Amino acid sequence: MIKMIKMTQEEVNEAIRLHGLWLDDSDTGKRADFSNKDLSGLDLSGFNLRFANFSDANLRLADLSNADLRVSNLSNADLSGVNLSCVNLCCANLRRTNLYNANLSNTDLRGANLEDAHLNHANLTRAYLSFVNLRRASLWSADFSNADLEGGKLTDANLRGANFTCTNLSDTDLSGADLRGADLRGANLNGAYLRGVNLVDANLNGVYLSNVISTRTGLWWAIIRGAR
Repeated sequence: MIKMIKMTQEEVNEAIRLHGLWLDDSDTGKRADFSNKDLSGLDLSGFNLRFANFSDANLRLADLSNADLRVSNLSNADLSGVNLSCVNLCCANLRRTNLYNANLSNTDLRGANLEDAHLNHANLTRAYLSFVNLRRASLWSADFSNADLEGGKLTDANLRGANFTCTNLSDTDLSGADLRGADLRGANLNGAYLRGVNLVDANLNGVYLSNVISTRTGLWWAIIRGAR
């Protein structure tokens, strides 16, 4: 097992400086490689970290707010409790990443890969999640209110108790997802794929359900909960 190396703020700042040079000219700088590094509690806010490697890194309680992390690799990283508000994570690799209780409000996650990720209690209010991959992700009690999940893939995801009020879920694939006790009031599920979804005790008042593909049981729950 590789021992995780603790980095100082000064070391991180220097790595980021070299990364900026690399982004402009790969011959003069060096791509930031924070894989298997301990960056817990450090300040990485506002930096351009596109294509940086954070795989297996410890980023607990680090500040990444307003950072540019497009196409970065954060697979298997620990980002529990991290401030990622307003961060650009478009097309980033977050597979199997721990985002427990993370702040992802207003974050751009379009096209990102969060397959098998852990996002229990995460704040994703007003996040941009179109075409995101959340297959088999654990999202128990996560807050997606007013978020955009159009075209997202949430197959077999654990969404028990999640908040989807006024969320855009149009054309999403929710097949096999567990939505027991979820709050979907006012959500847009037009064109969503709902086969095998568990909607027991879900609140579907005011949900938009045109062109939905669903089992009979799923539609029955939608009707008795006042879906439109």
